[in-house]
Amino acid sequence: MRRLCALLVFSLLILTSVEIARAEWVNNGVPLAVAGSYSFADACVSDGAGGAIVVITDSRNGNYDVFAQRIDGLGVPQWTVNGVTISAAASDQTGAVAVSDGAGGAVIAWADTRSGAYDIYVRRVNAAGTALWTANGVALCTATGEQLNLSIASDGAGGAIVAWQDLRSGTSWDVYARRVNSTGTPQWTANGVAVCALAGLSANSPVVVADGAGGAILAWTDSRAGNADIYVQRLNASGTPQWAANGVAMCSAANTQAGARIASDGAAGAIVAWEDARSGTYDIYAQRVLSAGSMAWTANGNALCTAADAQANSSIASDGAGGAIVMWQDQRNGGDVDLFAQRVNSFGAATWDYDGVAVCATIGTQGPGTLVPDGSGGAIALWEDDRSGTGDIYAQAIGAAGVMRWQYDGMPVCTAARDQYTPLAAPDGSGGVIAAWSDDRSALFDVYAQRMEPRYGYWGRPEPTVVSAEDNPADQGGKVILRWLSSQRDRYDNPAISNYSVWRSTDFVTAAARAGTAASLVVQDPLDVPSDFAGTALWERAGANGPEYWEWIANQDAFYMASYSLTAPTRQDSVGGNPAIHYFKVVAHESDYPQTRAWESGTVSTYSVDNLAPAAPLFLTAQRAGA
Repeated sequence: MRRLCALLVFSLLILTSVEIARAEWVNNGVPLAVAGSYSFADACVSDGAGGAIVVITDSRNGNYDVFAQRIDGLGVPQWTVNGVTISAAASDQTGAVAVSDGAGGAVIAWADTRSGAYDIYVRRVNAAGTALWTANGVALCTATGEQLNLSIASDGAGGAIVAWQDLRSGTSWDVYARRVNSTGTPQWTANGVAVCALAGLSANSPVVVADGAGGAILAWTDSRAGNADIYVQRLNASGTPQWAANGVAMCSAANTQAGARIASDGAAGAIVAWEDARSGTYDIYAQRVLSAGSMAWTANGNALCTAADAQANSSIASDGAGGAIVMWQDQRNGGDVDLFAQRVNSFGAATWDYDGVAVCATIGTQGPGTLVPDGSGGAIALWEDDRSGTGDIYAQAIGAAGVMRWQYDGMPVCTAARDQYTPLAAPDGSGGVIAAWSDDRSALFDVYAQRMEPRYGYWGRPEPTVVSAEDNPADQGGKVILRWLSSQRDRYDNPAISNYSVWRSTDFVTAAARAGTAASLVVQDPLDVPSDFAGTALWERAGANGPEYWEWIANQDAFYMASYSLTAPTRQDSVGGNPAIHYFKVVAHESDYPQTRAWESGTVSTYSVDNLAPAAPLFLTAQRAGA
């Protein structure tokens, strides 16, 4: 009879869970643009709230227009189905770039042929998906000739600085830039400030990064010496060049230097990496330029990789400590193209293995790829990968010491049918990443997105999300109610979670006392607390400011529910002069035996209150009497 009742309860739980249609991350990605047309992912930036804004070029109107979609950290698209319109002007709008506006939205720029030649237009979309400024965009440059190959950086005040290569001279490419403020008013010289404009000599492929003072630093490929070199320039917030006219030579070594990639050094300077043929084959070099325009490292750059055969198509991410992580495609192993990476510190020293560490060296071609900082001195890499015979998207977390943190040769982001291309990424603010890409699974190009969590590189959100922590009402204190969204791996069709454990932060003195109790279990990982545990347990973990200590409160079995709640005890109530704030977190435990993975929620704070009569006594003191 008891077993029959248990089965009935379990059946009701299943029925309760499956009736909820959950919009969330799914295997192989969430569709952002599937309009029955050709859609391409052009840019991906953080929304500052755990999600991302993806900019899409789409042919649904007969020509290519610009759209945008925001997806939150739970995998739910937030704006109009298939994206809000940024520009649907006549003719084509392509090559979009974007940067966060610092308020949950983005500033988007693109090359636009509404006048017959490519010009530069820009528009802002806010956090709610409302496209601001002039309909179909504000003209940033409508000079004669073509303006192409855009790059964008934040001005730190809700606007942006856009750089591009420009053929207004009619004879050679130059580099121009212009700022647009937060209200959509173009700043600086009409049609842009000339960053490098030498008659008959080509300057092209600019990249730009914010200088932290409202201006920007630009790098580009420059042929003034006959072969391609790398030059740089800084513009202040008013658009005035700060260094030598037409730029400062960063590298003028023999043969070709091209493909500049740029990252901030955090001190109003920048680190630039490029592919360099001074040896006769392409290698990877880097240089740091200081805020005043002087080069910090070896003349013509420091070698990051000079391995056999060619290295090319680099990407770069700041390491948060004045250096950078650089990744590139590498042919040192013969016919296959692999991915390698190197970290260079603020002094120009390569800190990982000589010629770089292998990010992915499996069969087939890997790359090109992209890098985003992980917030802990490392980076997350994403790339195109044809190990299966078709193009897929893979990812890897590279630790600050150059150790790959996820599965060897990367974790799959998308392995859907046919091909996936051009992965883009934005950090999610918790060490993970939101990825977006162009996808051919339908035989028409669409745009999809996926989140990769930071600990093991699983797709979606396997960690629980605590949505509320509050006092238990109408009691005499000592309890709070925690509510959390379940792990996205706690599903009837994906039953990977066995239980959740709930933990309460404690101080060192209490932790030491608990650790000294024979009945206490002291663990370094919550996985060491089994689902049927009863007793006391203390979890010691590394925190940002030193060791942290957490007391085990309770376990909650997983039942494929959308959410759970639990009443948790506190050590003391909030009273006047002492708010008695408590901190909690929830951990999802994998159901495989033995358990090998667990995912933590973020930390939440709350307090308990004695809210029943009689009121808590004030100024209560105690004195010990006797032995």
